[in-house]
Amino acid sequence: MISKGVQFGDIHSYNDLDLMFAPFVIPPAIPKTNLLDIPAGDGSLDLTQALGEVRYKDREFVMKFTVNPHSEMTFDEKVMQVSNLLNGKEFRITLDRDADWYWQGRCIVNEHLQNKTINQITIKAIVRPYKLKQEVTEASFTLSSVEQTVTLTNDRKTVMPEIICSANGAKITVGSATYVLQKGSQSLLEIMFTEGENKVTISGSGTMTFIYQEGAL
Repeated sequence: MISKGVQFGDIHSYNDLDLMFAPFVIPPAIPKTNLLDIPAGDGSLDLTQALGEVRYKDREFVMKFTVNPHSEMTFDEKVMQVSNLLNGKEFRITLDRDADWYWQGRCIVNEHLQNKTINQITIKAIVRPYKLKQEVTEASFTLSSVEQTVTLTNDRKTVMPEIICSANGAKITVGSATYVLQKGSQSLLEIMFTEGENKVTISGSGTMTFIYQEGAL
């Protein structure tokens, strides 16, 4: 596989579409700021985190691809192929250079350029602000009647973990609040993993497993 291509779902830009990728700079995530002007005072009132954490706008990727000069298709045929497969569709987008992470977004076949020296197709993707790990994070612990405090590390994006218990009555304490869990899978709005180390206290019988999708900016 070419080292600097792009995977759109199960479609690879070089292996499947014969497109040569020009690497690009990933645009930064732009915070959704909320600054309220103070008419009778200096500066402004920053309400960006009034409802909790900072939120971010979608990102826009502009990816330029050159059609392999040895392609068996004409340029018009290649444009039609790429448009049929990608235009307007949402994909898990993975850059070969950063294969452990993916972006989720919708593709737009944006423009075409054909001249004597180059045949180029530009694809724009509107993606979510966070890139996500290809593999979900999973941590399992054996429970006993004795409480144990465990640490679960999370990247930048706040996530709600899925908690799977093998028996009824397992307990989990977060801060000053304790919750009794049932056998099976459950998620609680009160239990969110933020950036860094998240400590929880658990007890009961059987096992307790945490599964969560980490995201980074």
